[in-house]
Amino acid sequence: NYDMIIPQDGCKSFIIERNGKFGLLSSNGNELLQTEWESILPINAGLMCAKKSSSGKIGYINAEGKYVIDPIYDDGRSFETTSAEVKTASGWGLIDTTGKSLVNCSWTDTKPVSKSCPELAWVKKDNEWLCVTVGAVNTQAFQSGFAEVNNFNTDGVAMVRNEKGLYGTIDKTGKEIVPLRMSTPQILNDCETYMKENSITEMPQIDAYRFNVKAISTSNKVHLSDRLPNEMWDF
Repeated sequence: NYDMIIPQDGCKSFIIERNGKFGLLSSNGNELLQTEWESILPINAGLMCAKKSSSGKIGYINAEGKYVIDPIYDDGRSFETTSAEVKTASGWGLIDTTGKSLVNCSWTDTKPVSKSCPELAWVKKDNEWLCVTVGAVNTQAFQSGFAEVNNFNTDGVAMVRNEKGLYGTIDKTGKEIVPLRMSTPQILNDCETYMKENSITEMPQIDAYRFNVKAISTSNKVHLSDRLPNEMWDF
C-alpha cells in the first residue's frame, strides 16, 4: 500500500510515496523504483528530477527509472521545454535533455530557456537579471540588467522591471520597445494594446511617461491653490 500515487500526463509510470519516501510504479503495477528515494519530481520532456538520499546528488531519470543524466548536481529543477536549471558549488546554470551545458553553473539564479527564444537565457548575478547567449560562456547578449524579467515571447519581446519598480518591454537586442515608465504590469499591457491598435512599433519616452501618468488617477491631476496677486495678471 502507498500513501500516495501520482499519475503523470503522457507517462506510463506513476510516482509513489510511502512514509515520506518516493518511488516509481509501472502501469502494470510493478515497482520500477522502490520507495526509498528522497524526492522524484513529475516528468517533463521525458525526464524526472530525482534525488535518492538526503545527502546525495540530484540527477534525471526516465520513465523506466533509469538515469539519463547522472546525479552530479547539488540542486535541480524540472525540465521546462528543453532545459533544466541545475546547481553546483559554483552556482546555477542550465542543461539540455542530454546533460549538455547550455549556461555554465556560475550564477545566483537562472530562468529556463524559452521555446520561443532558445538562443537567449536570463541569469541572475547577485540582485540583477542579465541576458546571456546560450552556449557561449558568460557572454552577455546586451549590457542592460533588470530587477525582474520575463522570458521573450513569440514576438521577441520581454517584459522587464527596473530597480525603481517601473515596467517596460525590450527586444532581443535590449532595445526598449515600451520605455520603463509603467507603474504596473496592467498599465504596461494597456500600453501595448494601445500601440497595436494604433500601429505604433516603438513608444517614445515622453509618450510613455504621459500614458503612465494618465492611467493613475492619484497622479494625473494637480490642484492649483495660489491666487493671482491682482487683476493686472493676464494668466
